[in-house]
Amino acid sequence: LVPYSYDEAHITGMAQGVAAMRGELPLLSGGTTLGIQRSALDVYLLALPLIVSGGRAEGAVWGVGALGILAVALTYALGRHIGGRRRGELVGLLAALYMAANPWLVFYDRKLWAHIQVLFSVMLLWLAWRALAPVTEESPPNGRARAAFWFPIVAALQLLSHVLALVQTLSWLAALLMAPRRWPWRALLLGTAVALLLLLPYGWAMWQHMPSATTSGEQMGDQLSLPRLSWQKLTDPAEWLLARQLVTGGGISSLVGRMETESLWWRLNRTLSSLLLLLLLSLGIVGQLYQCVRRKNAHHLNARLLLAWGLGPLLLLGLQPTKLYLQYWTVLLPLPALFFALGGTMLADLPVRRRQIKWARAGMGLVAVLIALVWIGSYVDVQAIVARGESGVTLRSWQQALATARVQAAADQTQEVRVAVHGVDPGYESEPAVVATLLGSPPFARFVAPSSPPALLFSYDQPSLYFWTIDA
Repeated sequence: LVPYSYDEAHITGMAQGVAAMRGELPLLSGGTTLGIQRSALDVYLLALPLIVSGGRAEGAVWGVGALGILAVALTYALGRHIGGRRRGELVGLLAALYMAANPWLVFYDRKLWAHIQVLFSVMLLWLAWRALAPVTEESPPNGRARAAFWFPIVAALQLLSHVLALVQTLSWLAALLMAPRRWPWRALLLGTAVALLLLLPYGWAMWQHMPSATTSGEQMGDQLSLPRLSWQKLTDPAEWLLARQLVTGGGISSLVGRMETESLWWRLNRTLSSLLLLLLLSLGIVGQLYQCVRRKNAHHLNARLLLAWGLGPLLLLGLQPTKLYLQYWTVLLPLPALFFALGGTMLADLPVRRRQIKWARAGMGLVAVLIALVWIGSYVDVQAIVARGESGVTLRSWQQALATARVQAAADQTQEVRVAVHGVDPGYESEPAVVATLLGSPPFARFVAPSSPPALLFSYDQPSLYFWTIDA
Protein backbone atom coordinates (compact mmCIF):
# COMPACT_ATOMS: atom_id res chain seq x y z
CA LEU A 1 0.00 0.00 0.00
CA VAL A 2 2.73 2.44 -0.97
CA PRO A 3 1.36 5.82 -2.15
CA TYR A 4 1.81 6.15 -5.89
CA SER A 5 1.08 9.65 -7.09
CA TYR A 6 2.59 11.99 -9.67
CA ASP A 7 5.93 12.48 -7.89
CA GLU A 8 6.42 8.75 -7.33
CA ALA A 9 5.64 7.94 -10.96
CA HIS A 10 7.89 10.69 -12.28
CA ILE A 11 10.95 9.90 -10.14
CA THR A 12 10.62 6.14 -10.52
CA GLY A 13 10.28 6.50 -14.29
CA MET A 14 13.53 8.47 -14.46
CA ALA A 15 15.20 5.91 -12.18
CA GLN A 16 14.13 3.09 -14.49
CA GLY A 17 15.67 4.97 -17.39
CA VAL A 18 18.96 5.26 -15.49
CA ALA A 19 18.84 1.58 -14.48
CA ALA A 20 18.32 0.55 -18.11
CA MET A 21 21.01 3.02 -19.31
CA ARG A 22 18.58 4.79 -21.65
CA GLY A 23 19.63 8.23 -22.79
CA GLU A 24 21.82 10.70 -20.94
CA LEU A 25 22.30 10.57 -17.20
CA PRO A 26 20.15 13.33 -15.65
CA LEU A 27 21.46 16.11 -13.41
CA LEU A 28 18.00 17.41 -12.47
CA SER A 29 14.82 15.54 -11.61
CA GLY A 30 12.10 18.19 -11.87
CA GLY A 31 10.73 21.27 -10.19
CA THR A 32 9.87 22.04 -6.57
CA THR A 33 7.24 24.11 -4.81
CA LEU A 34 9.87 26.87 -4.68
CA GLY A 35 10.21 26.96 -8.46
CA ILE A 36 13.79 25.63 -8.15
CA GLN A 37 14.91 22.49 -9.93
CA ARG A 38 15.71 19.39 -7.84
CA SER A 39 18.98 17.52 -8.07
CA ALA A 40 18.75 14.02 -9.56
CA LEU A 41 20.29 12.33 -6.50
CA ASP A 42 16.88 10.89 -5.59
CA VAL A 43 16.76 9.28 -9.05
CA TYR A 44 20.09 7.53 -8.54
CA LEU A 45 19.12 6.38 -5.04
CA LEU A 46 16.09 4.65 -6.59
CA ALA A 47 18.02 3.35 -9.60
CA LEU A 48 20.30 1.15 -7.46
CA PRO A 49 17.52 -1.11 -6.06
CA LEU A 50 15.81 -1.11 -9.46
CA ILE A 51 18.96 -2.56 -11.03
CA VAL A 52 19.03 -5.30 -8.38
CA SER A 53 15.30 -6.08 -8.77
CA GLY A 54 15.30 -6.11 -12.56
CA GLY A 55 13.33 -2.88 -12.89
CA ARG A 56 10.40 -3.85 -10.64
CA ALA A 57 8.92 -0.85 -8.83
CA GLU A 58 8.65 -2.93 -5.65
CA GLY A 59 12.45 -3.06 -5.63
CA ALA A 60 12.53 0.71 -5.25
CA VAL A 61 10.10 0.45 -2.32
CA TRP A 62 12.39 -2.02 -0.56
CA GLY A 63 15.41 0.13 -1.36
CA VAL A 64 13.89 3.22 0.26
CA GLY A 65 12.82 1.06 3.20
CA ALA A 66 16.41 -0.12 3.61
CA LEU A 67 17.57 3.50 3.90
CA GLY A 68 14.96 4.01 6.63
CA ILE A 69 16.22 0.93 8.48
CA LEU A 70 19.78 2.27 8.30
CA ALA A 71 18.57 5.57 9.77
CA VAL A 72 16.94 3.72 12.69
CA ALA A 73 20.08 1.62 13.28
CA LEU A 74 22.34 4.69 13.23
CA THR A 75 20.01 6.49 15.64
CA TYR A 76 20.33 3.54 18.02
CA ALA A 77 24.13 3.70 17.82
CA LEU A 78 24.14 7.48 18.32
CA GLY A 79 21.81 7.19 21.32
CA ARG A 80 24.05 4.57 22.89
CA HIS A 81 27.09 6.82 22.64
CA ILE A 82 25.32 9.98 23.81
CA GLY A 83 23.72 8.16 26.75
CA GLY A 84 27.07 6.91 28.00
CA ARG A 85 27.99 3.55 29.49
CA ARG A 86 25.35 3.52 32.22
CA ARG A 87 22.33 4.73 30.26
CA GLY A 88 23.38 4.28 26.63
CA GLU A 89 21.53 1.04 25.93
CA LEU A 90 18.14 2.40 26.99
CA VAL A 91 18.70 5.77 25.27
CA GLY A 92 19.59 4.02 22.02
CA LEU A 93 16.59 1.68 22.14
CA LEU A 94 14.08 4.44 22.92
CA ALA A 95 15.45 6.74 20.20
CA ALA A 96 15.41 3.92 17.63
CA LEU A 97 11.84 2.98 18.57
CA TYR A 98 10.76 6.59 18.07
CA MET A 99 12.39 6.72 14.63
CA ALA A 100 10.96 3.37 13.56
CA ALA A 101 7.34 3.98 14.56
CA ASN A 102 6.63 7.71 14.18
CA PRO A 103 3.73 7.82 11.66
CA TRP A 104 5.03 10.91 9.86
CA LEU A 105 8.39 9.27 9.33
CA VAL A 106 6.70 6.09 8.13
CA PHE A 107 4.63 8.03 5.60
CA TYR A 108 7.15 10.54 4.29
CA ASP A 109 10.43 8.64 4.60
CA ARG A 110 9.36 5.05 3.94
CA LYS A 111 7.34 5.59 0.78
CA LEU A 112 8.46 5.12 -2.80
CA TRP A 113 10.01 8.56 -3.05
CA ALA A 114 11.21 10.37 0.07
CA HIS A 115 11.54 14.14 -0.31
CA ILE A 116 14.65 14.37 1.87
CA GLN A 117 16.48 11.34 3.20
CA VAL A 118 16.41 11.34 7.00
CA LEU A 119 19.43 8.99 6.94
CA PHE A 120 21.66 11.91 5.96
CA SER A 121 20.24 13.93 8.85
CA VAL A 122 21.15 11.23 11.39
CA MET A 123 24.59 10.87 9.81
CA LEU A 124 25.24 14.60 10.15
CA LEU A 125 24.37 14.60 13.85
CA TRP A 126 26.52 11.49 14.33
CA LEU A 127 29.50 13.08 12.53
CA ALA A 128 29.16 16.32 14.50
CA TRP A 129 29.18 14.34 17.74
CA ARG A 130 32.18 12.30 16.58
CA ALA A 131 34.13 15.42 15.67
CA LEU A 132 33.46 17.07 19.04
CA ALA A 133 33.60 14.02 21.33
CA PRO A 134 36.56 13.79 23.72
CA VAL A 135 39.28 11.37 22.64
CA THR A 136 39.29 8.15 24.70
CA GLU A 137 41.16 4.87 24.58
CA GLU A 138 38.24 3.36 22.64
CA SER A 139 38.27 6.12 20.02
CA PRO A 140 39.58 5.09 16.59
CA PRO A 141 42.81 6.77 15.43
CA ASN A 142 42.12 10.05 13.62
CA GLY A 143 38.41 9.53 14.34
CA ARG A 144 37.67 13.23 14.88
CA ALA A 145 39.49 14.24 11.69
CA ARG A 146 37.58 11.65 9.66
CA ALA A 147 34.26 12.86 11.06
CA ALA A 148 35.15 16.48 10.27
CA PHE A 149 36.12 15.49 6.71
CA TRP A 150 32.83 13.67 6.03
CA PHE A 151 30.57 16.25 7.71
CA PRO A 152 30.43 18.77 4.80
CA ILE A 153 30.27 15.92 2.25
CA VAL A 154 27.16 14.43 3.86
CA ALA A 155 25.71 17.95 4.16
CA ALA A 156 26.19 18.32 0.39
CA LEU A 157 24.43 14.99 -0.20
CA GLN A 158 21.55 16.19 1.98
CA LEU A 159 21.29 19.36 -0.12
CA LEU A 160 21.36 17.27 -3.29
CA SER A 161 18.50 15.14 -1.98
CA HIS A 162 16.44 18.34 -1.82
CA VAL A 163 17.31 22.02 -1.81
CA LEU A 164 15.03 22.60 1.20
CA ALA A 165 17.57 20.75 3.33
CA LEU A 166 18.83 24.31 3.77
CA VAL A 167 16.44 24.52 6.75
CA GLN A 168 19.11 22.56 8.65
CA THR A 169 21.81 25.15 7.95
CA LEU A 170 21.47 26.74 11.39
CA SER A 171 22.03 23.34 13.00
CA TRP A 172 25.19 22.79 10.98
CA LEU A 173 26.57 26.26 11.74
CA ALA A 174 25.73 25.94 15.42
CA ALA A 175 27.64 22.65 15.60
CA LEU A 176 30.67 24.38 14.06
CA LEU A 177 30.54 27.53 16.17
CA MET A 178 29.69 26.05 19.59
CA ALA A 179 33.24 24.72 20.01
CA PRO A 180 35.36 25.98 17.08
CA ARG A 181 38.65 24.95 18.67
CA ARG A 182 37.61 21.31 18.88
CA TRP A 183 37.01 20.92 15.14
CA PRO A 184 39.94 19.59 13.06
CA TRP A 185 39.79 22.49 10.60
CA ARG A 186 42.25 21.12 8.08
CA ALA A 187 40.14 17.98 7.57
CA LEU A 188 36.97 20.10 7.60
CA LEU A 189 38.25 22.41 4.86
CA LEU A 190 39.37 19.45 2.76
CA GLY A 191 35.91 17.88 3.12
CA THR A 192 34.33 21.22 2.19
CA ALA A 193 36.35 21.28 -1.04
CA VAL A 194 35.11 17.78 -1.92
CA ALA A 195 31.54 18.83 -1.06
CA LEU A 196 31.77 21.81 -3.43
CA LEU A 197 32.93 19.47 -6.19
CA LEU A 198 29.85 17.30 -5.56
CA LEU A 199 27.59 20.36 -5.77
CA LEU A 200 29.27 21.69 -8.92
CA PRO A 201 27.28 19.62 -11.51
CA TYR A 202 23.99 20.54 -9.80
CA GLY A 203 24.98 24.21 -9.70
CA TRP A 204 25.92 24.13 -13.38
CA ALA A 205 22.62 22.48 -14.34
CA MET A 206 20.73 25.02 -12.22
CA TRP A 207 22.55 27.84 -14.00
CA GLN A 208 21.46 26.43 -17.36
CA HIS A 209 17.82 26.55 -16.21
CA MET A 210 18.03 30.06 -14.77
CA PRO A 211 16.03 32.78 -16.56
CA SER A 212 18.03 34.71 -19.16
CA ALA A 213 19.66 38.02 -18.35
CA THR A 214 16.89 39.82 -20.21
CA THR A 215 14.25 38.38 -17.91
CA SER A 216 12.87 41.08 -15.66
CA GLY A 217 13.12 40.75 -11.92
CA GLU A 218 9.33 40.68 -11.71
CA GLN A 219 9.14 37.63 -13.98
CA MET A 220 11.85 35.88 -11.98
CA GLY A 221 9.88 36.56 -8.83
CA ASP A 222 6.87 34.87 -10.40
CA GLN A 223 8.93 31.78 -11.19
CA LEU A 224 10.57 31.52 -7.78
CA SER A 225 8.51 31.13 -4.62
CA LEU A 226 11.17 31.35 -1.94
CA PRO A 227 10.18 30.72 1.69
CA ARG A 228 10.10 33.80 3.88
CA LEU A 229 11.19 34.02 7.49
CA SER A 230 8.47 35.47 9.72
CA TRP A 231 9.28 35.98 13.38
CA GLN A 232 5.57 36.49 14.11
CA LYS A 233 5.00 32.88 13.13
CA LEU A 234 7.15 31.77 16.06
CA THR A 235 4.35 32.93 18.37
CA ASP A 236 1.54 31.57 16.22
CA PRO A 237 -0.31 28.76 18.11
CA ALA A 238 -1.15 27.05 14.80
CA GLU A 239 2.55 26.64 14.00
CA TRP A 240 3.28 25.14 17.41
CA LEU A 241 0.30 22.80 17.01
CA LEU A 242 1.76 21.60 13.71
CA ALA A 243 5.16 21.06 15.33
CA ARG A 244 3.56 19.22 18.26
CA GLN A 245 1.68 16.91 15.91
CA LEU A 246 4.86 16.08 14.04
CA VAL A 247 7.03 15.26 17.07
CA THR A 248 4.22 13.37 18.83
CA GLY A 249 2.94 11.52 15.75
CA GLY A 250 -0.46 13.19 15.96
CA GLY A 251 -2.75 14.45 13.20
CA ILE A 252 -1.89 11.56 10.90
CA SER A 253 -5.58 11.27 10.00
CA SER A 254 -5.24 14.50 7.99
CA LEU A 255 -3.38 12.50 5.32
CA VAL A 256 -6.70 10.95 4.30
CA GLY A 257 -8.86 13.96 5.14
CA ARG A 258 -10.43 12.48 8.28
CA MET A 259 -11.04 13.76 11.81
CA GLU A 260 -9.00 12.33 14.69
CA THR A 261 -12.19 11.32 16.48
CA GLU A 262 -13.12 8.74 13.81
CA SER A 263 -10.69 6.06 15.00
CA LEU A 264 -9.87 4.62 18.44
CA TRP A 265 -6.13 4.66 17.65
CA TRP A 266 -6.29 8.29 16.50
CA ARG A 267 -8.11 9.28 19.71
CA LEU A 268 -5.56 7.43 21.87
CA ASN A 269 -2.77 9.11 19.96
CA ARG A 270 -4.23 12.58 20.51
CA THR A 271 -5.14 12.18 24.19
CA LEU A 272 -2.67 9.70 25.71
CA SER A 273 0.43 9.27 23.54
CA SER A 274 0.82 12.97 22.76
CA LEU A 275 0.78 13.96 26.43
CA LEU A 276 3.30 11.27 27.40
CA LEU A 277 5.59 12.22 24.54
CA LEU A 278 5.44 15.93 25.35
CA LEU A 279 6.30 15.15 28.98
CA LEU A 280 9.29 12.99 28.05
CA LEU A 281 10.50 15.44 25.39
CA SER A 282 10.30 18.30 27.89
CA LEU A 283 12.21 16.28 30.48
CA GLY A 284 14.88 15.52 27.90
CA ILE A 285 15.33 19.19 27.01
CA VAL A 286 15.38 20.28 30.67
CA GLY A 287 17.89 17.54 31.44
CA GLN A 288 20.22 18.75 28.70
CA LEU A 289 19.91 22.35 29.92
CA TYR A 290 20.91 21.12 33.38
CA GLN A 291 23.93 19.33 31.92
CA CYS A 292 24.98 22.61 30.27
CA VAL A 293 24.89 24.38 33.63
CA ARG A 294 27.05 21.65 35.18
CA ARG A 295 30.17 22.49 33.21
CA LYS A 296 32.41 19.91 34.89
CA ASN A 297 30.48 16.99 33.51
CA ALA A 298 31.20 14.27 30.95
CA HIS A 299 27.84 14.93 29.23
CA HIS A 300 28.31 18.71 29.02
CA LEU A 301 29.52 18.71 25.40
CA ASN A 302 26.76 16.33 24.26
CA ALA A 303 24.12 18.58 25.81
CA ARG A 304 25.53 21.69 24.13
CA LEU A 305 25.56 19.95 20.74
CA LEU A 306 21.96 18.73 21.01
CA LEU A 307 20.66 22.13 22.13
CA ALA A 308 22.63 23.94 19.42
CA TRP A 309 21.28 21.48 16.83
CA GLY A 310 17.78 22.58 17.83
CA LEU A 311 18.28 25.91 16.04
CA GLY A 312 17.37 24.21 12.75
CA PRO A 313 13.81 23.33 13.86
CA LEU A 314 13.36 26.88 15.19
CA LEU A 315 14.26 28.24 11.76
CA LEU A 316 11.71 25.97 10.12
CA LEU A 317 9.02 27.11 12.57
CA GLY A 318 9.52 30.65 11.29
CA LEU A 319 9.26 29.79 7.59
CA GLN A 320 6.18 30.99 5.78
CA PRO A 321 4.13 29.15 4.67
CA THR A 322 5.04 26.30 7.02
CA LYS A 323 2.45 23.69 6.13
CA LEU A 324 3.64 23.61 2.54
CA TYR A 325 6.95 22.23 3.78
CA LEU A 326 5.58 19.66 6.24
CA GLN A 327 7.15 16.76 4.34
CA TYR A 328 10.59 18.26 4.95
CA TRP A 329 10.15 18.38 8.73
CA THR A 330 10.86 14.67 9.03
CA VAL A 331 14.60 15.24 8.60
CA LEU A 332 14.54 17.14 11.90
CA LEU A 333 13.00 14.26 13.87
CA PRO A 334 16.27 12.55 14.96
CA LEU A 335 16.71 15.37 17.49
CA PRO A 336 13.27 14.92 19.16
CA ALA A 337 13.95 11.17 19.13
CA LEU A 338 17.08 11.71 21.23
CA PHE A 339 15.34 14.18 23.57
CA PHE A 340 12.50 11.67 24.03
CA ALA A 341 14.98 8.89 24.80
CA LEU A 342 17.01 11.04 27.21
CA GLY A 343 13.84 12.22 28.97
CA GLY A 344 12.54 8.67 29.34
CA THR A 345 15.87 7.46 30.72
CA MET A 346 16.06 10.42 33.10
CA LEU A 347 12.61 9.59 34.47
CA ALA A 348 13.48 5.91 34.82
CA ASP A 349 16.66 6.73 36.77
CA LEU A 350 14.88 8.76 39.46
CA PRO A 351 14.71 5.86 41.99
CA VAL A 352 17.72 5.64 44.31
CA ARG A 353 18.15 1.89 44.65
CA ARG A 354 19.67 -0.14 41.84
CA ARG A 355 16.87 -2.74 41.82
CA GLN A 356 14.25 -0.01 41.65
CA ILE A 357 16.05 1.53 38.68
CA LYS A 358 15.88 -1.79 36.82
CA TRP A 359 12.12 -2.00 37.37
CA ALA A 360 11.69 1.67 36.43
CA ARG A 361 13.61 1.16 33.18
CA ALA A 362 11.51 -1.89 32.35
CA GLY A 363 8.38 0.20 32.97
CA MET A 364 9.68 2.98 30.73
CA GLY A 365 10.38 0.45 28.00
CA LEU A 366 6.80 -0.80 28.29
CA VAL A 367 5.45 2.76 28.02
CA ALA A 368 7.54 3.33 24.88
CA VAL A 369 6.27 0.09 23.33
CA LEU A 370 2.66 1.12 24.06
CA ILE A 371 3.27 4.49 22.38
CA ALA A 372 4.73 2.68 19.37
CA LEU A 373 1.68 0.38 19.22
CA VAL A 374 -0.66 3.39 19.20
CA TRP A 375 1.41 4.93 16.42
CA ILE A 376 1.34 1.72 14.39
CA GLY A 377 -2.41 1.39 14.91
CA SER A 378 -2.90 4.99 13.76
CA TYR A 379 -0.95 4.41 10.57
CA VAL A 380 -2.67 1.08 9.88
CA ASP A 381 -6.04 2.87 10.04
CA VAL A 382 -4.75 5.38 7.48
CA GLN A 383 -3.58 2.57 5.22
CA ALA A 384 -6.91 0.77 5.55
CA ILE A 385 -8.70 3.84 4.18
CA VAL A 386 -6.24 3.98 1.28
CA ALA A 387 -6.67 0.24 0.63
CA ARG A 388 -10.45 0.67 0.36
CA GLY A 389 -9.89 3.25 -2.37
CA GLU A 390 -11.34 6.08 -0.29
CA SER A 391 -8.21 8.24 -0.46
CA GLY A 392 -5.19 8.27 -2.76
CA VAL A 393 -3.89 5.81 -5.32
CA THR A 394 -1.51 3.01 -4.37
CA LEU A 395 1.18 1.25 -6.36
CA ARG A 396 -0.92 -1.92 -6.24
CA SER A 397 -3.90 -0.06 -7.72
CA TRP A 398 -1.80 1.16 -10.64
CA GLN A 399 -0.50 -2.36 -11.28
CA GLN A 400 -4.03 -3.80 -11.24
CA ALA A 401 -5.34 -1.06 -13.55
CA LEU A 402 -2.56 -1.60 -16.06
CA ALA A 403 -3.02 -5.39 -15.98
CA THR A 404 -6.75 -4.93 -16.63
CA ALA A 405 -5.96 -2.53 -19.49
CA ARG A 406 -3.65 -5.08 -21.12
CA VAL A 407 -6.28 -7.84 -20.91
CA GLN A 408 -9.00 -5.55 -22.28
CA ALA A 409 -6.77 -4.40 -25.15
CA ALA A 410 -5.96 -8.00 -26.09
CA ALA A 411 -9.66 -8.96 -26.01
CA ASP A 412 -10.65 -5.97 -28.16
CA GLN A 413 -7.66 -6.46 -30.49
CA THR A 414 -6.79 -2.80 -30.18
CA GLN A 415 -3.51 -0.99 -29.66
CA GLU A 416 -4.93 1.91 -27.68
CA VAL A 417 -6.55 1.96 -24.25
CA ARG A 418 -7.66 5.08 -22.43
CA VAL A 419 -7.54 4.88 -18.65
CA ALA A 420 -9.27 7.58 -16.63
CA VAL A 421 -7.22 8.65 -13.61
CA HIS A 422 -8.39 10.77 -10.70
CA GLY A 423 -6.14 13.12 -8.78
CA VAL A 424 -3.25 13.16 -11.25
CA ASP A 425 -1.27 16.38 -11.03
CA PRO A 426 0.29 17.38 -14.38
CA GLY A 427 2.89 19.39 -12.48
CA TYR A 428 4.87 22.32 -13.80
CA GLU A 429 5.60 23.05 -17.44
CA SER A 430 9.23 22.14 -16.83
CA GLU A 431 8.25 18.61 -15.81
CA PRO A 432 6.99 15.76 -18.03
CA ALA A 433 3.63 14.13 -17.56
CA VAL A 434 3.14 11.00 -15.49
CA VAL A 435 5.35 8.24 -16.90
CA ALA A 436 4.53 4.56 -17.41
CA THR A 437 7.03 3.24 -14.91
CA LEU A 438 5.52 -0.21 -14.67
CA LEU A 439 5.57 -0.96 -18.40
CA GLY A 440 9.32 -1.38 -18.81
CA SER A 441 9.23 1.29 -21.52
CA PRO A 442 11.13 4.57 -21.91
CA PRO A 443 9.52 7.30 -19.81
CA PHE A 444 8.54 9.43 -22.81
CA ALA A 445 5.58 11.68 -22.14
CA ARG A 446 4.13 14.89 -23.47
CA PHE A 447 1.25 17.25 -22.71
CA VAL A 448 -1.61 16.97 -25.16
CA ALA A 449 -4.24 18.94 -23.29
CA PRO A 450 -3.26 19.21 -19.63
CA SER A 451 -6.68 20.30 -18.43
CA SER A 452 -8.72 18.69 -15.67
CA PRO A 453 -9.93 15.97 -15.43
CA PRO A 454 -7.08 14.14 -17.17
CA ALA A 455 -7.02 10.69 -18.69
CA LEU A 456 -4.19 8.48 -19.83
CA LEU A 457 -3.79 7.16 -23.37
CA PHE A 458 -1.75 3.97 -23.51
CA SER A 459 -0.42 2.98 -26.94
CA TYR A 460 1.18 -0.43 -27.46
CA ASP A 461 3.09 0.44 -30.63
CA GLN A 462 4.83 3.32 -28.84
CA PRO A 463 4.51 2.66 -25.10
CA SER A 464 3.97 6.02 -23.49
CA LEU A 465 1.53 7.90 -21.31
CA TYR A 466 -0.15 11.03 -22.57
CA PHE A 467 -2.38 13.60 -20.89
CA TRP A 468 -5.73 13.93 -22.61
CA THR A 469 -9.01 15.34 -21.44
CA ILE A 470 -11.69 12.68 -21.02
CA ASP A 471 -13.78 14.17 -23.85
CA ALA A 472 -10.80 14.36 -26.25
